[in-house]
Amino acid sequence: MSSCPFCGTKLEAAAAKCGKCGANVGERFKTASRLCPKCGGTLKTESECPWCGAPIIHEKTKESEAYIVLKTFENRLRNFIQSELEKTDLDWWRTRVPGDIREVANSRRSRNECLYPWRDPKDTSPLCYVDFQDYAKIVTAERNWNEVFESFFKDKHEITTKLKELSLIRNTIAHCHDVNEKDLAKLKKCADGIASCFETEQITSADQSSFKQAESILLGEVVSKTCSPYGVLRLKCDNKDPEDINIEFSSGGAGDVVRPKPVLGKIKWPLGNRKLIEDEIRHLLQTVASQHFITGTSRETFPKFIQEVGENMYSVFPESIRREIQKLSERSMLALELDDSLVGLPWELAFDPIQKDYLCMRFGIGRVVYSENVAIRKRRPKRQTRMLLICNPAGNMASSINEVAVPITKRLESFGAEVACLSYDPNSSHHSSKENILRHLSSGSYDIVHFTGHGSYDSLFPQESGFAVADKKWLSAKDIADALDCSKNVGGEPPFIFYADSCESGAQEGWNRGATGTKPLGGLSEAIVRNNIAYIGASWAAAIKPTNWLALAFYDSLLLKNEPIGLALLDAKKSVKNEFRTEDVNCEWANFLLYGDPSLSIRI
Repeated sequence: MSSCPFCGTKLEAAAAKCGKCGANVGERFKTASRLCPKCGGTLKTESECPWCGAPIIHEKTKESEAYIVLKTFENRLRNFIQSELEKTDLDWWRTRVPGDIREVANSRRSRNECLYPWRDPKDTSPLCYVDFQDYAKIVTAERNWNEVFESFFKDKHEITTKLKELSLIRNTIAHCHDVNEKDLAKLKKCADGIASCFETEQITSADQSSFKQAESILLGEVVSKTCSPYGVLRLKCDNKDPEDINIEFSSGGAGDVVRPKPVLGKIKWPLGNRKLIEDEIRHLLQTVASQHFITGTSRETFPKFIQEVGENMYSVFPESIRREIQKLSERSMLALELDDSLVGLPWELAFDPIQKDYLCMRFGIGRVVYSENVAIRKRRPKRQTRMLLICNPAGNMASSINEVAVPITKRLESFGAEVACLSYDPNSSHHSSKENILRHLSSGSYDIVHFTGHGSYDSLFPQESGFAVADKKWLSAKDIADALDCSKNVGGEPPFIFYADSCESGAQEGWNRGATGTKPLGGLSEAIVRNNIAYIGASWAAAIKPTNWLALAFYDSLLLKNEPIGLALLDAKKSVKNEFRTEDVNCEWANFLLYGDPSLSIRI
């Protein structure tokens, strides 16, 4: 029974007027679960009274808190399971989920759609129709456990037990039973324990901007994930017809249960001859690279070479894929998942005639190669971030000390990082010798490695591509790969970022899968990326001043602005293009590319 808000007289449930003062109370004072403390009007879930406008503060109950904790965790768990299984097979629901679980989930989904036929069907993940015990079965299925989830959860029995405990609590919440302090505490402990296994160990792609800020810090205090709009562009050769390339565009993020369907297409090369087109694009790239050494190149003609490359790349995208790319907002993340044989093509330079710009100048782009099985990085204990700065090791680029080494050292040390610099010493070549550099690389004690010096790509023997060091010696891709492998054997970890500021340091015609030991490495990129390192390198010969500027702008954005690595490189490209816009030859914005997750961030 409610009271008249004007005189306080008790009112009958059906009363339209107060029997004492005659006030018209009407519908708003009928019996309800909650009443406005100011006017006594019926409340539902409003944040303010619909009758008098008074703000309403809803009491936070254990049931509501438990529901929020459970919902948030389950969405994160679903997304994690799906994203990991998608890496193994795009048809993961059929190939990786036990048949009995699929049958029950499909039945639940059909029943839900039949009950509400007037509703628009939602493209929900099929995992929305399974429960916690089903999650346990999916995760611990022998093939899934051995190939995917063991590296995250370690103990099969423990994860199964925790998910079963969560299943009981979920039933309590779903059936509106009271949730006590013990249940709430157990829910938080189980949810946090499971989430910590996958959210503090992996580097994930960025989330859409509408999603909440990422809650976990990855890889100790050093590496974290970011929350920006992103897309994934997958390109893979057709097994039946090598002339064709299957292409797929998708977008989504952590916590996103309703995902847009991936847009599928097929690249059919003009004239049906893929090799001729690829050779033509590579010829254009060589022309671009050669302009660094040709005098008299005008500002009017040079950009046409780059744009012609970009237009050729963009023209092969199906119209449906172009539309999806154009929907991405500026400064979105874009991950390029490439087949082995496609890494030699400059996909980042695809020129969109509608946006009138290159993909690499609109998005934070990172490459991921299909053949690389990305290992899960171990958490590193909280400590000072360390950089290994290798500058002018051969002694033939003295200007780089003042133009690169000193500014980078000052920048990082101002952020509290520690910098170890190896540079040429005319009195003792040991400091920048091949042996000393390899000793530092194999120590596993650095988070960032930056190299500034001379380098080159050997197309005949790509495993011999590398850098010039002291005593006229050569630091090859194989040498670097072996040193980085050793870093894991001595209890250390390879760096998270390797930036190679040298000619042709990112050149790579193909991915030879040298990590298996049965074939030689395909170049520096493969040697470094195979150790799960984000790698930045140049596709062709690099001009000294613009590349120095690019490196400094990159670290400013990465550390000062706390931008993820993909956007830090994008900012650096825009900066160098603007700063050297009057130069006859300035294509360093197009020269450097990133292998790795563009959402990786460094925390100093």
